[in-house]
Amino acid sequence: MKISDLFLKTKTSRMLILLKDTSNEWYISKLAKRADATYVYTTKIVRQMEQFGLIKSNIRGREKLIKLTERGLSLASSLDGFVKKSENTHLITETEIFISND
Repeated sequence: MKISDLFLKTKTSRMLILLKDTSNEWYISKLAKRADATYVYTTKIVRQMEQFGLIKSNIRGREKLIKLTERGLSLASSLDGFVKKSENTHLITETEIFISND
């Protein structure tokens, strides 16, 4: 378990961070697949992100193209930084505590 898992919903965070990649065109189905989430869950999260002003969407054919807003990009960058820092954090195990007390 990573420390970020304690504080963040992994799939939701992954979605927001994935959307930072502007070299891809993001559709709900593609985002769901890359975030390892269901289409239904992704649709729900995308709707909530849009309500909070984190993303904007455009309908293209039968699919919804999703992009981060400036607010969403700022939050995604901060979140990405937190995740990267937390992955570098070393959690002390009970064994290490026991050994250091000897």
